[in-house]
Amino acid sequence: MLSTIRRRLPAMGPLFSPMPALLGAIVLSGCGGSPSDDSPKDMYALSQSSVSCDAAPATVCEDVKLYATPINGTTSDFRPGWSERASDTRYQAIDHVYRDLQPDGRWQLSVGFATGLKAGTYTGTIEFGTNPVGDILVPLPKNSRTVSFSYRLVVAGDSISRPLQAVPGAGDWNGWGGNAARTGFVGVTVDPARIKPRWSRPLAGLAVDPLPAPVLTQGQVVLPGLQLEDAMVGDTLTVLSEADGTRVWGGSPIGKPDRVLPAGDRLVVAGAASADGKTTAMTVLARQDGAVRSQLSLDTVDMTDTWALSGDTLVLPDLRGEAVVARSLADLNTVLWSASAYTTPVGSGGLQRWGATIGNGLAYVNVGGRLRGLALTDGTRGVDIAVPAKAPTLLLGTALNQVPVLADATTAVVITHRELRSGEGRDNQLSVVDLASGQVRWTASGRFMDLPVTAGGVVYASNQATKAVEARSLADGSLLWSWTMESGDEYFQRQMVLTNGHLFVSTNRQVVAVDLVTHQAVWRYASAGRLGMSANGTLMMLLDRGSGKAMLVTFDVR
Repeated sequence: MLSTIRRRLPAMGPLFSPMPALLGAIVLSGCGGSPSDDSPKDMYALSQSSVSCDAAPATVCEDVKLYATPINGTTSDFRPGWSERASDTRYQAIDHVYRDLQPDGRWQLSVGFATGLKAGTYTGTIEFGTNPVGDILVPLPKNSRTVSFSYRLVVAGDSISRPLQAVPGAGDWNGWGGNAARTGFVGVTVDPARIKPRWSRPLAGLAVDPLPAPVLTQGQVVLPGLQLEDAMVGDTLTVLSEADGTRVWGGSPIGKPDRVLPAGDRLVVAGAASADGKTTAMTVLARQDGAVRSQLSLDTVDMTDTWALSGDTLVLPDLRGEAVVARSLADLNTVLWSASAYTTPVGSGGLQRWGATIGNGLAYVNVGGRLRGLALTDGTRGVDIAVPAKAPTLLLGTALNQVPVLADATTAVVITHRELRSGEGRDNQLSVVDLASGQVRWTASGRFMDLPVTAGGVVYASNQATKAVEARSLADGSLLWSWTMESGDEYFQRQMVLTNGHLFVSTNRQVVAVDLVTHQAVWRYASAGRLGMSANGTLMMLLDRGSGKAMLVTFDVR
């Protein structure tokens, strides 16, 4: 930021004062007069001597504003710089100091604190008056000195309020869409008045965009590609306790894991196995201690985290994305069956990054203009319905980044395609399909960012075109109500979480809980990230801090 701000050289002071004045000073000195005071003097008078902030984990404090008035001959032509002197040099608590010249000649300072720091108290001073230009400091005017003000940042620590207790009938968050049907629904009743942070942990690891999806399962949080920042033990897969965030175990089963799927007492982990990313490894691990049960290496550069699991059968696309393949968890090298997903049109590239959804004894895929249901036993086709589609791009692969959502035994919700990167949206279509009749009930056009979530005969979809979460009837697509993005928010791009009475939505700036009855935001958290929820009523938020770092914050919601 400093390099983008125009700076001026300081106005030259006493070194260039007129000669008569200099001679006068010498004469006075020689005649016993008082010599001039050459001691350094403050360049600025500050409107306050300190700044402070109390922050919840992963949130950003409001900028603290104060004023610097030039004094002792300092002119407003000298654009002031700043430097931080932290008490603990391992951590920099100040993110920025913006300096804006006011009409009255004062400088308004906006001090901004860093986010993503671990719980604790951070103190230090900010020296104000130097003028950084690249890595060179322009000297201060003669007999001038910097002024400083102190800062204090307190990041809240753990606030564990209750032991874990599963909600009868609620399921854990097992990956994209939360469950095998991808509905994003967890049967927990939320009390907005009682939501508060449980614990948070700073994480570090692999630079993956977007962040890998952690899962909450059986009292554990599983994090592919990340480790506790303070531990730095070389883990590429970390398992934390959902109760208090302590490390249960970790390891490096493959080179760069970026997805995980829980399977009872096992975990299925996958990711790049080579430095060039051209080899993908899949490993089945024991949940208790990470012992390897089965492994498989595939030559591929594009996998998807939308695998599907039914018992001991893992369902995923093949390498070219043209077929659905079922493999045995007991031995990943064993292919149980393979079935065509679609036929690539002549002269077009393949369709990539699509996955399967499990329900009704079938594995459903939505690709190439067909919603198909394949029998989990042998891959025979049980459903084949024409749906609105995204056509393959000529000679190039087209990323769909979507899976079907099974609202109930006879209803599927599909989108043509979506973008994964934050803030990117494309024109697409949302459709509801009647599985019994084989007909598309209705279709809506927009820029649907997240996977839709559904329960109780309503489908909820975040539409970047309208900047609103739209609640539509599964029966006919009519718009029942909507929640419009708030001022300051720019886009939707993370998985929503649906509970018995609330919808948790992440924008680029905050997470809100929308009441399904009043349609109002009844709780908000001043940070944003990937969401999930456990059967114990623990809300999870994974925040991207950049440069391969993240922050995991968990909340009690009941």
